[in-house]
Amino acid sequence: MNVQKLIETYHHAWTVLASSIGKQAIRNALQGKQAQLLGKLDVPHTFTYIDDFGKALVILGEREEALGQAWHVPNDSPVTQRELMTFFFEEIGKPPKMVVMRGMLMSLVGMFSPVVREMKEMMYALDKPYIVDSTKFEQAFQMKATPLREAVRRTVERLNHRPRKVLGFRSPHEVLFGVEMRYTKPALAVALRT
Repeated sequence: MNVQKLIETYHHAWTVLASSIGKQAIRNALQGKQAQLLGKLDVPHTFTYIDDFGKALVILGEREEALGQAWHVPNDSPVTQRELMTFFFEEIGKPPKMVVMRGMLMSLVGMFSPVVREMKEMMYALDKPYIVDSTKFEQAFQMKATPLREAVRRTVERLNHRPRKVLGFRSPHEVLFGVEMRYTKPALAVALRT
């Protein structure tokens, strides 16, 4: 099995949307809605681009010198949640609209959303700076993180080009611009056959 091919073709969209800012923030932004965020908007955080994470895991799995050590995968410079979501809104071509769920609102939404209910326990990580130094990995394996704006561009492109059941298995790009794309093989099947 070609693990790299699997990483590149299969996991990106669902992993992004399953992340802590994916479903409520990135998906909402793509739909022209308010991005719903947790924690403080203006505290710096290290965000990991999922493709960099996947490539780093492949490297760690293939290299003997990686065994028995703790590694931080490559990350671009820290930004705030506000900055990150502004990058997404700019890439989408819409003005930034963000709302923060905190305290009572989070408790209320948590009654209906298991994800929000679980995130309440993790608020400490969103209220204080969360900075990761990936220098050790970058020097050991000569891998640099994808610049964050490029990661945002690629993420928006992939999310806009993935087929959706509600659109008759066409992508939003196909529906909006009339571009016909053919999806003949599921990504996982392609990855497992190579």
